[in-house]
Amino acid sequence: MPNVLIIDDQWLLLEVLRTALEGEYAVKTARNGEEALAIMDRWKVDLVITDYSMPGMTGIEVIKAVRAMKHKPKVIFYTAVLNRDLEREAKAAGAMWCLSKPFELREMKEKILKALTSND
Repeated sequence: MPNVLIIDDQWLLLEVLRTALEGEYAVKTARNGEEALAIMDRWKVDLVITDYSMPGMTGIEVIKAVRAMKHKPKVIFYTAVLNRDLEREAKAAGAMWCLSKPFELREMKEKILKALTSND
């Protein structure tokens, strides 16, 4: 079962995603980038799903930190302020997919499956 880490400072969105993904994936959640990195020190993560706007580290900073790790999990990035420049920056940092909030749960699940089955 793949390990998925979801990072968002909005508790309700974390809970919705966690509940939707549990059973198919082993899921952990973090409220900010620092907490997420601490989890990744102890738990091998296959996929990181991160929001952009959070206290402390931004989602872009999280992606850069994750992609610098020895084990490089795949990354899905989402934000309510997605534009071409931010999408380009997220992809350059290492995000496989960028989604705009609000997103359809079905779309997120499709991107998760594609990310986890990709050889990139």
